[in-house]
Amino acid sequence: MADIPVTPDADTARQWAVDELAKAAYQEHGPSLAQRIQEWFAHALSSIFGVGLGFGSVTSILAIVVVVLVVVAVVYAVVGPMRRSRRAARARAVFEDDARTSAQMRESSERAATSGDWNLATLERYRAVIRSLEERDLIEERAGMTAHEAASATARRFPDVRYLVEHASEIFDGIRYGRREATSREYDTMTSLDRSLTGRSILTAAAS
Repeated sequence: MADIPVTPDADTARQWAVDELAKAAYQEHGPSLAQRIQEWFAHALSSIFGVGLGFGSVTSILAIVVVVLVVVAVVYAVVGPMRRSRRAARARAVFEDDARTSAQMRESSERAATSGDWNLATLERYRAVIRSLEERDLIEERAGMTAHEAASATARRFPDVRYLVEHASEIFDGIRYGRREATSREYDTMTSLDRSLTGRSILTAAAS
């Protein structure tokens, strides 16, 4: 007896189609690129955090990414200032128990320049500038003051030399920590700063 054709209703036809597409013949090309990326990402996060993520757990993946980003931001916010604080603590003072007068430092600078020792000449001239300001009570004498701190104090007192004194402090630190070698040009920067501040007083500072 020949089979009688069957006309399925809509639900039956849809189920037949799903069953047919589920057969191996329709799975030759495997998952899509997007699916493979999601699977790789889920596997990577699972390996790192030790959690199992389902293939379609996009929400879980995004939640973990957000948590990671928040943790990184918090760590940076805490560690950044601590690291800067440690760098500041390691910064060496301009004088380090040096009791010489500005005149003695200036003389030492000029002798070094005459012999071509531009590193020493430049360092000594900056020290002479800062010590001279302390001697005239134009900046506060403070043990352990760094080149940058001395420059900031000088710039507050004499805003017109802000760029020059900040540049001079960078030169000083660069030579001091071995990041640069001085030439006559760096020495001239220090002598220019020295000349700019020679003869300054509290009255001229107030007027500037």
